[in-house]
Amino acid sequence: GIAPDRWASPGGVFEPLVPLAARVMDEKHIRAAQNGEYLTGMTFWTILNYAVWRRLWIQGEPVERLHGELEEAIARG
Repeated sequence: GIAPDRWASPGGVFEPLVPLAARVMDEKHIRAAQNGEYLTGMTFWTILNYAVWRRLWIQGEPVERLHGELEEAIARG
């Protein structure tokens, strides 16, 4: 697998998903789990998945909205 410091650290490949997740959870809690350590990195991964799932399936948001937010986050860099 890929080491968590490559995907679970600030500025990593999942960074653009943080603003999407922050609409479900407090961003400070998300950021607390965003580091390269294995266990907290897996918590970060779980938070991101839960937030996207909740927005789509529980809150009923259209996938196009999340795609738009993700594109904006990527463009902001």
